Amino acid sequence: MLQEKNLYIPLIQQKIAPTKVIAESPTDAAVDAFGELNKKSKIAKTRVNRLYTVARGRGKNAFLNNTNFNDQIEFISTKIANDFNPSNTPKAFNLLKDLKKTATNKNLNVNDLENWRKRASNSIGSDTSENAAIKATIKEYDSFVDNLMDDLVTSGDADKFKYWFKARTANKEFREKFSDNKIIAKILDKDKPLEPSEAFNLLFTPSAAGKGGVTRTVLKLKKVLSEDGFNKLKQGAFLRITEQAQKVASGEQGVKAFKNVSGTAAVITRRIQSAFGPNIAILVDRLLAPITSQYKTGQAKLLSSGGIDQISLPGGYLSGVSATVGQSEIGDT
Repeated sequence: MLQEKNLYIPLIQQKIAPTKVIAESPTDAAVDAFGELNKKSKIAKTRVNRLYTVARGRGKNAFLNNTNFNDQIEFISTKIANDFNPSNTPKAFNLLKDLKKTATNKNLNVNDLENWRKRASNSIGSDTSENAAIKATIKEYDSFVDNLMDDLVTSGDADKFKYWFKARTANKEFREKFSDNKIIAKILDKDKPLEPSEAFNLLFTPSAAGKGGVTRTVLKLKKVLSEDGFNKLKQGAFLRITEQAQKVASGEQGVKAFKNVSGTAAVITRRIQSAFGPNIAILVDRLLAPITSQYKTGQAKLLSSGGIDQISLPGGYLSGVSATVGQSEIGDT
């Protein structure tokens, strides 16, 4: 009976998130979705590097007015000093000294600044605490240069720096999509590669599901991935929820439910709806709400139809999906 009922799972997956090939497991979904993410990241990075190559060739005579640079770099130094101990992160503070020195060049051009950034990126090594300080320094530098670009546009110097603008704009778009978000950056980290299942666990575990940062990451992935790629991610999330519910229902020891009895269940459901839309939120509610009751009452009643082994298709759910399939799901239908 269970095997027969489980045949409904692909039908629900296809209703919730249509894909060309239905995901067979959360790991299968992760392989496809994160494989696409990695491919897009590499393509975008290659474009950034090419634009910087052109910009450096044209930047030798693109000189900058560095009158106010010292004050702005001092502001960066103060912020980094507030967040990190100089004695524990000497590389970062040596980079700041280097930046101050660079900014005092009599004929400062854009290549001088970008060469500093390259040195900073190359200084990232195996020391985790040092890396955090270096990355924070680079992030502050990027913010400073982004503001500088805006100033150059308003001052009428845009044409002189147009190749730098193109490279910087492409790099900013790359950061927004692939590196500013900590979870996405961790998924794409080539120095510490994750197995697909490990990457998937950053988003869809009982402890991760209720975190606001995870919701923001899923919404970011929706913008970056193709429709098919994001739908594959949704199918994987559905399979993970079903998998956990089945384990709880079977009485497996040590398994945590996606919902709990502390009153945060509604928050988790709202965030899942925010990320994935109303259809999957309905499923979460119908599939897992009885588990909360189980924890409260100590009874093994999971669904009115009899139990999780029979809820691969919850009572009345398929018709519920059909009724809501046309609703907006963060821009999807």
